[in-house]
Amino acid sequence: MPVDWLSLCAQHWQQRKNPGRWQQRWQFWRQQLQVSEPTAVNFSRSAEVLLWGFADRVAQRRSGDVSRYLLSYGSGASLGDDSLSSEWLLALQLTLHDGDSDSRIRLALPLTWRELAQHPAIAVEQYQQTRWQGPTQRLVNIDERRLGAIVLESRESSQQPSAQQRQQAFVDYLQAQGLARLNWCDASQQLLARLRLLAQHQPQALPFALTDDALLAELAVWAAPYWQALLNLQQLHQWRPYEALLARCDYALQQQLQQQCPSQWQAPSGRLVSIDYCQPQPVAAIKLQEAFGEPHSPTLVYGKVTLTLDLLSPAGRLLQRTQDLASFWQGAYQQVKKEMRGRYPKHPWPDDPSSAQATLKTKRQM
Repeated sequence: MPVDWLSLCAQHWQQRKNPGRWQQRWQFWRQQLQVSEPTAVNFSRSAEVLLWGFADRVAQRRSGDVSRYLLSYGSGASLGDDSLSSEWLLALQLTLHDGDSDSRIRLALPLTWRELAQHPAIAVEQYQQTRWQGPTQRLVNIDERRLGAIVLESRESSQQPSAQQRQQAFVDYLQAQGLARLNWCDASQQLLARLRLLAQHQPQALPFALTDDALLAELAVWAAPYWQALLNLQQLHQWRPYEALLARCDYALQQQLQQQCPSQWQAPSGRLVSIDYCQPQPVAAIKLQEAFGEPHSPTLVYGKVTLTLDLLSPAGRLLQRTQDLASFWQGAYQQVKKEMRGRYPKHPWPDDPSSAQATLKTKRQM
């Protein structure tokens, strides 16, 4: 149970003439201080005296819990009960046990704000900070009056952050939270994957790094210029990096990217098919009949990467995933043809698919 400083002083006063240790201590200090024997004592100025030595021990009760306090130097403290219930305390003796998040207040002096506000040792300071606020998490300046870690007053400032401050706040936020907080739409993911594949096999092609750490470190260079109109985190979360990533590539690099890591592949049937670069290996999905006449698997990045083909049935179901089209034609295709010809008799199933005409049509339409 915490002890009230004033009660402890009153107890000592009553025991001053007791025989033994109390009386010896009393006489010793009277002689040291050269004071006469008082007939009464006034403890009303205890706070004024103690604050000179313990200004960092001022504590304010936390909202919603009468026994827990925040000390001005930032730590938490607990009374253990509400026997000294007061909004302000001077925590004179504290203990901390293993496993406890808060110190335990053993000796305290209840205070009033008036006693604190008038004392020269109590330094109330003005601060301005920025924070995300409201349903959309907009950036605002907050004016605060603080006593150390204790916030006495907090209100939104009339002076709002500039566009430059917002951009820097966005950068700081993403560097703490990660790139995943952005809107990585499919187009953005594919572009980044294409650039990374090109960099993996042609490192000299890109003058910048594309790891997550590098992208985060250089947000101010490639992304922040596109955030001029963004006002809050909700808008930042909706922002798509595609345009900013593409603009980082000069014309020559964009041309090289399109040639060596194209977003689409023209199938033998003539149809342009999207390539998925977000797979472990680039993949394009086509109907099996569209691959007729293609003797070998197509390649990317100067022939260093084989394009994986997902060969589909006429109904769009996966029949085979292959990186070696020549081996598929010579081997597994014959079993696929045997199983599928009866199920899809209207579609062509030639004996020599590597030299047959690619098509999306049925045999009658051909």
